[in-house]
Amino acid sequence: MERRVLLAIGILAFLSLPERAIATSIDTRDTVAGLSTEVMLRGFPPDSTIPVHVVSDAENRRTLETTTDHEGSANVRIRGEYLERAGEYDVSVPVMDNAIRSQFTVLPETVDPLQSTITAARRTITADGRDMLQVRVHLMDRYGNALAGRPIALISSRSQDHITPVERETNREGIQEFTVRAEEAGDMLLRAMDLLNSATIKSTIAVTAIPTWTGTSRGYQALSAQVSEEFESVVVEFEVKVEPPMLQVEKEAQRVTVRALDRMGRTVRSYLGKIIFTTTDPEATVPVMQRLNYGEYQFEERDQGFRQFTLALRFYSPGEHTLTVETSENPTVKGEAKITVVDSGIGQRKRDIEITSHVDNQFINHTAITLEGKGPPLINIRALGGKEDVAGETAADGTFRIPVKLDQSRREFTIRVQQKPEEGSADSGPIMLILDTAPPEITSIAFSPEKPNPQTGVLVIAIAEPHLKNFHMRLTETPEGDPTTISLEETSTAGTYQSLFTAPNIGNYQPLFSAEDEAGNSTELRSMLTVVPKPLSKVENVRGKANGTAATLEWDPVPDDVDGYRIYVGEDPLQALYSLNTGRPTTRATVSGLLPGKTYYFSLTAVKGDGESIEKSTPAKVDIIGLTLNVTEEDSGLLLEWPNIPDSLPISSFILEYGTTPNNFIEQRTLNGALRSFTLHDLINDITYHLRLTPVNLTGEILNDLAALGTGTPKGTGFRPMPTEPIPLRPNVPQPPKTSDSGFPPIIGWFAIILTLAGTILYIRHRRSTQKTIAFLQAMHTQYRMV
Repeated sequence: MERRVLLAIGILAFLSLPERAIATSIDTRDTVAGLSTEVMLRGFPPDSTIPVHVVSDAENRRTLETTTDHEGSANVRIRGEYLERAGEYDVSVPVMDNAIRSQFTVLPETVDPLQSTITAARRTITADGRDMLQVRVHLMDRYGNALAGRPIALISSRSQDHITPVERETNREGIQEFTVRAEEAGDMLLRAMDLLNSATIKSTIAVTAIPTWTGTSRGYQALSAQVSEEFESVVVEFEVKVEPPMLQVEKEAQRVTVRALDRMGRTVRSYLGKIIFTTTDPEATVPVMQRLNYGEYQFEERDQGFRQFTLALRFYSPGEHTLTVETSENPTVKGEAKITVVDSGIGQRKRDIEITSHVDNQFINHTAITLEGKGPPLINIRALGGKEDVAGETAADGTFRIPVKLDQSRREFTIRVQQKPEEGSADSGPIMLILDTAPPEITSIAFSPEKPNPQTGVLVIAIAEPHLKNFHMRLTETPEGDPTTISLEETSTAGTYQSLFTAPNIGNYQPLFSAEDEAGNSTELRSMLTVVPKPLSKVENVRGKANGTAATLEWDPVPDDVDGYRIYVGEDPLQALYSLNTGRPTTRATVSGLLPGKTYYFSLTAVKGDGESIEKSTPAKVDIIGLTLNVTEEDSGLLLEWPNIPDSLPISSFILEYGTTPNNFIEQRTLNGALRSFTLHDLINDITYHLRLTPVNLTGEILNDLAALGTGTPKGTGFRPMPTEPIPLRPNVPQPPKTSDSGFPPIIGWFAIILTLAGTILYIRHRRSTQKTIAFLQAMHTQYRMV
């Protein structure tokens, strides 16, 4: 989305502006948090330095300076680290007593599972089904921006717990509330999931569901104390103090104190996280500086949640500045300190070191660069902003060359060269370099017209990466010839390039497209261009008439120089069966060998070499005089039908001949000339009959040239013997099954064996059971006798 603010001519508020300011404009583009954007200035005074003020909705103000070109235009890139807070940003440029303004929006990034959190008012809940625990889920991106309008699911580790969302989705602060109820005592673990991208946040909460007690439990008191102590050890903010609170430009603060606090304002002595230092001055020196205006410190156990940094903070521009300290894990946990920076009275810092090898906002395509420039002679200098600071020195003439290695995991770098602080204050000022190692992508290439004619204008349109440095096409007409280079210019639509060129001679070509971006990355892509000859004209006024079994065609000659004409022949006006070539330029042709009684359609095209007319002529219809015999098969008969005969050919009768072998017609009948159908009866089914119908004119002349042939096979139901199929003399009756000699089936013997075995087994089991019973009775009898 793009917002464009134009000064309106005729508005009374702008009548006091000079003539040049009337056409002044600012173009801005929306972006995503952490990604840079561009501000395009048009119509400003040429070759002049213009301040650009960028103010966020949080009143975070930054001022960027740029120099316009000879046309009064300039592009200002706002770095991604300045745009980490989502919201509306206001861009303004002062002109005389007024200001030209524009706005752009920074949208939040996607959900960050590490930054998003779950919080609860307490860590215990009564397991009575009525006590409700309020739980909040806060969705944020990696920069701490709230994500609104996203539905969340709160999930318990126990299926019997009741979770009810208070709201359907996150509010403007990125928070969605839930109520949790439990009916069974025990421990539960609550976690949250973003339903739009199925991302589960890392933060969890352990909640204990306690049973309902009538009295006070010491165990519950101990558990509550332990949970309270654990909850109070969570860092919610930092206390940041700068001493003194008022500094001079380029003067260090005596002391910077950072203290980790819980929600009760107490020092969290167990804090071991990493903190990040940033300020509102892009050139500031901060504690534990990794690069300009960026420092990191890892708390250690010996710090006990409290750390002091001496002589580690310095500002280079006057005004109200803010020192921000935040955690690397959660940017919403932070602290700030306001510092007033006043001018030291010695003017701005001198820019007496000049970097000549690179310019501000330059794109580069490799991480190993060499900084070249000029400064005071024979001084010790250092290059800042790379993987590490690199020391160097200037020569007697003030020139220097310093190799610098950049961090390949980053995309934007703030580079500067300065004299060693203990020796002087010479400085080049910061320049931003943008790393881009990806070659530009060419998405599509098209020619209009797609197949041009020789020496005609052709428009080439390409879709590629926007704002390419070079984009051109090389076209070679012959293998030994020199290529023709055609530059493609970007249109008002970003990423669309086009150019107009003259088509070469007839043939197939493979033009080579080369694209190079501002970082020097390049890519090449071949396309296909086919140049075809100029199409031949359409053949007009095609006429045709029947001449026996032939058709005579006539047409008007085309105005082009042609080799001949191609005749398309078919029984359908839209589909040709075959084609014939005349072989020479002519306006008359005869097509013979046509079937009588059929209607033919003839279309023509002009032919020149391998080319012909793109469009066929209007078809000419010709009816060939003759008969067409249609045969319909019936039971013991054939139905014969033939179309009407033209009135120009009077017919007195028809001679119908038929037989069972081709060209041997043994039967003959004479039919009335007015008939158009006839049925042959008493024929044998499944026997193929061959027929011939010949017309006879009024003078008795038999018109054999107009005879029609046909075949048919009568079909019927029931038994249909074939002439060569013998009738079976003995039906195939199955033989009766064989029996055994005894007269009994074999299965009877098997049944007898099985019954014998079963009876034997039952007898043995019964005998054993009887013996056991007798032995038992005898033993009992013996015992009673002894008693």
